[in-house]
Amino acid sequence: MSHRVRWSTPVIAVSLFAITACGSDDVEGDTVGSCTVVDLGDGTSVIRCPDGSELVVKNGEKGERGEKGERGEKGERGEKGDKGERGDQGERGADGEDGVDGEDGVDGVGEKGDPGEKGDKGEDAACTLDEVDGRYVLTCGDESIPLGDTCAEGFPLDIHVATGEEQAARSVVLFQVTSCTWVRGSVTIGTSVTELPQALSRIERIDGSLDVHDTGLESLAFPRLTEVGDTLRVSKHPELATVEFPLLRSVGDYLEMESNWSLEGVTFPSLETVGGTAYIARNGKLVEIDSPSLTTVGQLWISANAVTDISFPSLESVDDSLEITGNPELVVLDGFPSLRTVGRWMFIHHNARLTSVSNLVALESVDLLSIVENPSLLSVADFPALRELPGVSSYGALVLAVASNPVLTSFGRLGTGAIIHGHVGFIDNPELLQSDIEALLDGIEITGDVKLCGNKGGDAC
Repeated sequence: MSHRVRWSTPVIAVSLFAITACGSDDVEGDTVGSCTVVDLGDGTSVIRCPDGSELVVKNGEKGERGEKGERGEKGERGEKGDKGERGDQGERGADGEDGVDGEDGVDGVGEKGDPGEKGDKGEDAACTLDEVDGRYVLTCGDESIPLGDTCAEGFPLDIHVATGEEQAARSVVLFQVTSCTWVRGSVTIGTSVTELPQALSRIERIDGSLDVHDTGLESLAFPRLTEVGDTLRVSKHPELATVEFPLLRSVGDYLEMESNWSLEGVTFPSLETVGGTAYIARNGKLVEIDSPSLTTVGQLWISANAVTDISFPSLESVDDSLEITGNPELVVLDGFPSLRTVGRWMFIHHNARLTSVSNLVALESVDLLSIVENPSLLSVADFPALRELPGVSSYGALVLAVASNPVLTSFGRLGTGAIIHGHVGFIDNPELLQSDIEALLDGIEITGDVKLCGNKGGDAC
């Protein structure tokens, strides 16, 4: 059995995301990998895959096949026959007859001979389905994928899901007819998409990026995804309420969750490493951020969310900076009990309802520590392991800055023998006793200037 199927663009657009009832389940077809091709006997065939997708295509005419030569040691390949003329096109013009294939050369036992030149593609063929050496191959544009391919070396293309875009439709079609779980390129889910192809749920690894933006999705789940090689971005969704990545262990570069106005919780139960910045910002209903397994991250910025709970119980190191800023509903910050090092600065700024900072009991080194303009902050607990503030990223500014916290009454001690390489300032904390600040700094080696003003019992600024 040999098919050459011409698949016009309208067929792709209509069939791509449809999961329809199988009208002829009793018709046997050719099994190709995990999908099935059934000739419906009316000039069309249907490709059915296990994810429920059903793709109907039109059949082209079958060209005659040359006789197979006898098998020998190394036969020469027969010359390619001339291509037949293309038939006239009507409402749906019949394809011109294919030229008669040249006789096959005698099969060799040794190396395979070079293939003949590929014939020209019909002008109206967006995708074609061919049987090549006993396998069905779907070709869209310049790319070809065997149906049911298990992708031992990964799916070689980018996948783009977007409403009304022909090129995006082709990439999804090519992925759906494989059994691939590894994508060597990137996956982009774009504007106005309201439902995802079910085939995406089998993806376990993406070497490039996963970028989901500006969609109409209400939920997003990649239940088997364990690794994203580059960026994971989920941004600008007005209706997205839930995000699920239960098995995700690593993100190679940037992790962004931004401007998802209906999102209430972000949990990455298996995430262990983020190579670049984890940026969680401007999610107006986001009340919980929980990443119980994360141990290392390049940068961590949590800003302008509705969070009441931030929990990173296993996080040990932040290579660059840690910022908790502008979260108006955050009351208690105590979610970093294992944090040992912050490579650059730690900012705790502009959190309107924050009353206490505690549980930084493992922190040994932070380049610059700044706790500024938290109008409800009452207390900052001890840093018993903190031995050094190197000040490399201060550029002459304060290495330890505690300023403009109007109700702050207590600030904990640093570790014994701590060294601060640079300037220190406790400024405009009117309820924090100057004598307590002086006792705190006593015994700490400070290489720069110390500025104390605007504190209770001290000089004005």
